[in-house]
Amino acid sequence: MEKSNNHSKVSSCVLYARSAYHNFSLDIENFISLWEKEKAMNYTDFATIWQNNNFTLIFAGQSYMKYLKLLCEITLSVVKNYLFSQENVYVQIGAFYLLYAFFYKQPIRKDVTIRLTLEEHRSLKRLLNKMLDQGQYDALYIYAKMKTDEAFDFVGQPSPLYLTSKNGNDTTLTAIGASRQFSAILSDLEKVLKSEAVDTLDKTCTTYATKMAVFAKRHPGLMPPVTTIMNDLKETYTEIMDCGNSVIIESDPKDADLLKRQAVRRKAVAAQTSEYRGSKIVITAADLDK
Repeated sequence: MEKSNNHSKVSSCVLYARSAYHNFSLDIENFISLWEKEKAMNYTDFATIWQNNNFTLIFAGQSYMKYLKLLCEITLSVVKNYLFSQENVYVQIGAFYLLYAFFYKQPIRKDVTIRLTLEEHRSLKRLLNKMLDQGQYDALYIYAKMKTDEAFDFVGQPSPLYLTSKNGNDTTLTAIGASRQFSAILSDLEKVLKSEAVDTLDKTCTTYATKMAVFAKRHPGLMPPVTTIMNDLKETYTEIMDCGNSVIIESDPKDADLLKRQAVRRKAVAAQTSEYRGSKIVITAADLDK
């Protein structure tokens, strides 16, 4: 019975995520369409469309309070997709204003941060430069405020990467999780370990250790540093291999190994944000509710 209940909880969460993603995408598509027709670039016009279309109530009337964090992840993910997948400058700036609005409208105590890869950050800076060239400074002030308030999480991947079981299920859900399966991740890591670059690194580390040992004999008072790069890489590969081979979806929740893996996964994908946002010099979407 307990296994059935766990499966039901996972299913309800997945169904909620799919429904929320679909419906919210339609709302954003409609908003972006209205914004694009205005051919505007300043935040005042954005605020007018936001209020006229009742976007101040976007998080109101939620029946599933436990899914609020998931809903925040979905909203930021959908809007960010518009920002970085469109070439139209009006769509881009509208999506950036939406990203700003939804970040400060989150109805949770610890905000979900906005993941930015290096390429996404460069794309955002190019957009800000376009605004600067046209004498539009709203976006620059907004970016400065968001960066000061630690709204961005600068990462290597657009979505969190985590291990999944062989059948594609996972005991931990995120809004838009990485689609890559465990076997693909493991295969990539194996290719890295067998690559020419790592082989060269291994030889360099061996040469370095040998020469440092000779140096240490000449100077007994010095303690040369010891590199553990290759051992760390190999141990990481072994740990992931063991973890992947032992993943069990329908496990006893008291199982120590399962709890340990879940704790590591939660720590890896947890958003780190500041509790204090500082004084509001720039108007946010929360101010538009007044």
